[in-house]
Amino acid sequence: MDADAWDARYAATDRMWSVEPNMWLRQVVADLPCPPGAAESSGSSESPGSLAVPGSPGSPAVPGSPGSPAVPGSPGSSGSPAVPGSSAVPGSSGSPGSPESPGQRGSSGAPWRALDLACGEGRNAVWLADRGWTVTAVDFSAVALDRGRTTPGGDAVTWAQADVLTWTPPAGAFDLVALVYLHLADDERRAVLARSAAALAPGGSLVVIGHDRRNLTEGVGGPPIADILLDPAVVVAELVAKVTAPGLDVVRAETVPRPTPEGTALDTLVVARRRPSPPLSY
Repeated sequence: MDADAWDARYAATDRMWSVEPNMWLRQVVADLPCPPGAAESSGSSESPGSLAVPGSPGSPAVPGSPGSPAVPGSPGSSGSPAVPGSSAVPGSSGSPGSPESPGQRGSSGAPWRALDLACGEGRNAVWLADRGWTVTAVDFSAVALDRGRTTPGGDAVTWAQADVLTWTPPAGAFDLVALVYLHLADDERRAVLARSAAALAPGGSLVVIGHDRRNLTEGVGGPPIADILLDPAVVVAELVAKVTAPGLDVVRAETVPRPTPEGTALDTLVVARRRPSPPLSY
């Protein structure tokens, strides 16, 4: 489906995806290492940072680009259908209103920077911004982005209309890059993974979440197209093969269960982290 098709699909409903953040992203953010001296409470009154991104104020407009082959039920956006109670992760430290990851770095108090690629209606972007992160959210659907902007808290996010298949994020600019339910053909996925990893700052984390290939036979929901579904081992191999910059460590790679009203769905969850820069020696 291209951007026009996704625009029509979003326009046909008041809200396509849950307003709650993805349960696995929430857990990963709660477990992120907190820099020494980081604030203990969430939230920040600072406005989104000044990274120049297509579609953001003060940056060049992005001409329309071909859409990615996202499929119905598994968009190139950060949504999965609303699932009652799905935001709670058994055993996770994340819960509504908890500090989770404070969103501020060091004694300077500068916000952590997050990039939500194929953000859809922006549920994850808004949730991160509410916790003090400086968030850039990118999607090719103008309708989805407008919905994100008008979501309570959406004014704290920098929204950018661009196709993740062709847009290159600034290198080394983000402490978190999230790819949530972005399902692409193999070559396209590998290219997006490589650019996403290159966008990580030292110590930054890349989070890949999507419908797992095993979900076809062992789970419920998701697209019935095996070629675009994810496998943790394949994602790890693609990161290793495509990421040429040294210092990226895979810290988690597994198939995880996600409760839905129809039964248990299976997701791929991969977390990779850029090693912090070594201390300067004089």
